[in-house]
Amino acid sequence: MTSASTGRKYGIKRVCRIWNICRSTLYNHRKEAKPTQRRGLTGACPDDELVERIRTVIKDGSFI
Repeated sequence: MTSASTGRKYGIKRVCRIWNICRSTLYNHRKEAKPTQRRGLTGACPDDELVERIRTVIKDGSFI
């Protein structure tokens, strides 16, 4: 890990010891931060496209 303020690199073991967290917690948070990886099922289209489809249906009133 690299410090945002100083640019120095720190090892995972040291960071976890200072933050008082398990390495698995750190790895899990890092994994969740990636926008391309998400938990659960994936739909037939990307989220942005799905939102647009939902907005279109609501705007047209065809959901009633």
